[in-house]
Amino acid sequence: MSKEEIILKLMQLALKIESETDKCVFINYSGHVDSIEVRIADSKKNYNNWLYDSRIYFDECNFLEKFNKLCESLKRYL
Repeated sequence: MSKEEIILKLMQLALKIESETDKCVFINYSGHVDSIEVRIADSKKNYNNWLYDSRIYFDECNFLEKFNKLCESLKRYL
């Protein structure tokens, strides 16, 4: 799975959460350190009340394992 496919998958999950729930999702890709951070807030009104916060680095040896766990965590918000 390429980096682009991984980012696309996370963006699709974020959009689904935003569309189907009151939750607010933030995704930040940091190219200079090759990482992606995902945060979920209670609502668009309470966007500083974090329910979930995770960052993974693409160069970690167990990156795919962490990515799969991240996807499973996001799906719980649907």
